[in-house]
Amino acid sequence: MAFVYADRVQEVTATTGTGTISMGGAVLGYQAFSTAFTTGSQIYYCITDHSTGDWEVGYGVLTSGTPWTLSRNVLESSNANALVSFSAGSKNVFCTSPAIATDTAHYAVNGKNVNIVADTNLQTWADSLPRCGMYDCSLTVAQGALPASWWHIQLQRHSNDNPTNLYHVLTATSLNTGGNGVIYTNQCAGGIWGGWVAMTTLNYFTPLVWTSGADLVLGIGQSATASFTSATSMPLHIACGDGQIYEIEIVGSYTPAAAAAENPILEPNNSTPVTNSFNFQYGVQTQSTIVGDHAEAIANNGFLLAAGQASLLNAQATIFTSTATKRSSTHFSSYNTAPNYASGWADSTWNDTTTVWSSIGTIIMPNAWTGTITVRRVA
Repeated sequence: MAFVYADRVQEVTATTGTGTISMGGAVLGYQAFSTAFTTGSQIYYCITDHSTGDWEVGYGVLTSGTPWTLSRNVLESSNANALVSFSAGSKNVFCTSPAIATDTAHYAVNGKNVNIVADTNLQTWADSLPRCGMYDCSLTVAQGALPASWWHIQLQRHSNDNPTNLYHVLTATSLNTGGNGVIYTNQCAGGIWGGWVAMTTLNYFTPLVWTSGADLVLGIGQSATASFTSATSMPLHIACGDGQIYEIEIVGSYTPAAAAAENPILEPNNSTPVTNSFNFQYGVQTQSTIVGDHAEAIANNGFLLAAGQASLLNAQATIFTSTATKRSSTHFSSYNTAPNYASGWADSTWNDTTTVWSSIGTIIMPNAWTGTITVRRVA
């Protein structure tokens, strides 16, 4: 609903308390609200009590009747910017154009700063604003999921109509350690707020360090890393989805295991391991001699990441998490005193075209292993 304006509109009123303003007739030299506007018009107003010094600036909707009335939504006032409870006696109410309407005051739109009181309820504040646009402010606040902190608040306001037709997006970015660098959003659709939700903060330069618990969601180009000591398995706790591509780098050392058990594998998803459902092939070479070039069908419990009885290993695997064609491709270098494996490759496919690969899974080591794993999302 757009605001309307008119010149020389002022009436007296005997309104008391914080309720609707009832018009009491035009002041000499001015016109009545009923003359200047039609019922349902949204206007800015100012009401003053010259006997007490109380005043209030706000906006409201006019309703015809005997007398005409005006609803009240306060912007600024002598009562700490809250509705004024007016005493008995005559007041003046007139149509005005407050500073907010011209984008020159401490309330402002489209990139200019907004000054609001600390610990203001941000949802109520967003609903009360009379104009669409972008609002910026900084304040100390702790409400809902927002921990106590200084926050930079951005509001995208998309409607200034009745309360059931409000569409806003609030974004809160912490300005000190109280917010732990997390960005929160809160969206209002059709007048209903969804509540504050923490967003993943993407950092494309310093890898995230993942821990146990809920799977971490990586953005494209983002990486996560973790170190481990004397581990025989390493849950990655990283979510994935259909059609995504990830790179996994493993750097570690361990005591070689006995024959056929020496190969590290990746068991997809954080659930019961899949048994004998992976095809793989690999090749290993030392200096100029090919030691092994091997292909095998339906004989592994996960994606093969390396081969050979090594005590030092550096492997880079690319995995494709497509539901229909799940596969990994690895290049690795390894070392042991005998037989001195130098480098190799391994390709694996998961013989399942329907199960969704939703979590990258767990790396199973052949023996107690110490090292670092980094996972990077490519696409």
